[in-house]
Amino acid sequence: MPTTKTKPAVVPASVANFLKTGQSSWKKTVEDAKKNIYKELDEGTYECQLSTAKFEESKGSSRPQIHFTYVVVSGPETGETIHKYQGLESEEDWTYLARELYLLGVNIDAIVNPSEIPQILADLEASAPTVKINIVMGKKGYLNKFLQGVVKNPTSSAPADEDEDEDTDSEEEESEDSEEEEESFEVGDKVSYEKNGKEETGEITKLDGDKAKVKKDSDGRVATVAIEDLSKVSEDEDEDSEEEEEDEDESEEEEDEAELEVGSKIRILTGKHKDKIGTVKSIDEEAGMCKVTGVVPGKIVSVELTEEALEIVE
Repeated sequence: MPTTKTKPAVVPASVANFLKTGQSSWKKTVEDAKKNIYKELDEGTYECQLSTAKFEESKGSSRPQIHFTYVVVSGPETGETIHKYQGLESEEDWTYLARELYLLGVNIDAIVNPSEIPQILADLEASAPTVKINIVMGKKGYLNKFLQGVVKNPTSSAPADEDEDEDTDSEEEESEDSEEEEESFEVGDKVSYEKNGKEETGEITKLDGDKAKVKKDSDGRVATVAIEDLSKVSEDEDEDSEEEEEDEDESEEEEDEAELEVGSKIRILTGKHKDKIGTVKSIDEEAGMCKVTGVVPGKIVSVELTEEALEIVE
């Protein structure tokens, strides 16, 4: 297949001289060009990290400006660069710059003199804040880049280690569990608490800061208890507790009645024979008395059938 050759381009002498001078540095020029290819990102919101903030003059118009560069740190465009330029020519530009610094997390109220701004920019470069930038298409077909502010919890700073994630999840679960365990109390709540190794129950009559006044079920007295030591008693538990106490009382009464019988050993608690021990010979429930032997040799002693008068000796 025949090939056709195009005629060499005719170039002015000045251009020819320029091409000759570039021969020695062409290889380095190619390498630099590959490194500095700029990709214009599509519309959208990007999480970025500030890379540089430099004063410079515009190459086209020589206007003074600050050149901000940001590197995308999350999403499919990670590693791409976003350039923002802030002009410094008019009063309006100062307003835009103040807003830009504010959105970068700078306390602009503390800036007394604009001469502080170079140092502020250097500090921003050192801290490299992570921000969000929103890119939208303007009316004239240009892509406008709007700084949205500093990201408090950057995606890029999330721990990559799965074990750390598990630890964090565990801590959050423990925190949620502890929150769930916290109880709030009101006057009238039935509660329980432990004192001297014994469980007490009662009703809250007053709340005072981190303490509560509790009227005890056992003796009706009011005790001051730290709220953190209280536990709520549900109505079902309270009813069950009361039933158990009643059953225990009835059981104890039945046991007491069943235990006091002819032949029982008893101790006399009152009168001239106090603290003496004898044996029940007979019981007269109608008279409320019992006959006891062994208290006085050769004699039978009468004792009242009351808790105050005698007790059974096991």
